[in-house]
Amino acid sequence: PFCLHQRMIASAQLDVACARTRWGLVARNIKVVLADHAARCTASRACATRAVNHPTLNQAAQLISSEAQRRDEVPTDLDWTALPQPLHERPPLHSCPLTDLREWATAAGDAAAATRDSFVADNGPSSEDLQRELGWVLDDAVAAIRASEDERWQAAEWRDVKNDPALRRTASDTSQVTVQLRASLQDLQELWQARLLERRPLQYLLSCAHWRQFTLAVGPGCLIPRPETEQLVDMAAAALAGP
Repeated sequence: PFCLHQRMIASAQLDVACARTRWGLVARNIKVVLADHAARCTASRACATRAVNHPTLNQAAQLISSEAQRRDEVPTDLDWTALPQPLHERPPLHSCPLTDLREWATAAGDAAAATRDSFVADNGPSSEDLQRELGWVLDDAVAAIRASEDERWQAAEWRDVKNDPALRRTASDTSQVTVQLRASLQDLQELWQARLLERRPLQYLLSCAHWRQFTLAVGPGCLIPRPETEQLVDMAAAALAGP
């Protein structure tokens, strides 16, 4: 048993060393590619300068300059209106009583709990993860709240509404409280059914994915950025920074 234990330790140490070697090679390759790209850009700029100063190569200089300008410009033929609009950026065109929203949130939470981690077998989220996703959906959907029709809308999120002590009263006390939404209750119901029954990715349903400091518009047919790619950027930055 002692020898077997020693072999297991040695094998684990070897695996760690191999992993470090692989990641070191990846970081070094990224550094080499970026350095080669920088050298090519420098050479192109120098070539363009020489072409401008040479009377017989004016045409070549113009081609190089126009190509560089074309690559730096944003294409004008893209239909930006066709991009999916993230739920949290949509205008709040819907409203409903707070009691109705609470009833739907409770029913949606019960449906998530009823999955009993059936998603985990397919490397999906647990029931607790689905409960957390439901909170994100409600946070993106809720825009404002008002205690009565005579009052003005106050900007709010679902977590504010849910945790506000003044709103933790009976249904009769909050019957006049209205919530302003960026999607109707029917839309939220269909969205959550697609998540639970069709197992569609939450990012597709919310039309956005968060990647580093960016909020990216995503939809079916678009790859969802993986968290590992964020780590890869950090590794490349650390490799370029040097020891």
